[in-house]
Amino acid sequence: MPVSDYRVGHQRTEARHVPHEFLAACFPGAGMATVMTRGAERLTYEIRVRGKLTDALLAALEPLGLRVEETSSGPVLIGSFRDQAELHGALQALQDLGVELVEMRQAAGWT
Repeated sequence: MPVSDYRVGHQRTEARHVPHEFLAACFPGAGMATVMTRGAERLTYEIRVRGKLTDALLAALEPLGLRVEETSSGPVLIGSFRDQAELHGALQALQDLGVELVEMRQAAGWT
């Protein structure tokens, strides 16, 4: 499944894998401080959501490895992820479940 299409000169090329060197040339230094890599420590994120989480929704969140903390401003989901793919997978699952995201940030002490 193609990730996206991008243009090289005037030719349209299907992108299945964008080489790291290409990304580094286009976006020098972008996000280098927060890049998650294989073998690195897991990074913890807090994901603030809107609304009440039902028992069925909590059961659906369990396989994602997210724990829920109720705060005065609403529920916060907390999870540790080994890489960006795992983080993005959890965010996609939340969207698929209809959970409205309010804020996401790296947990304190991990910056």
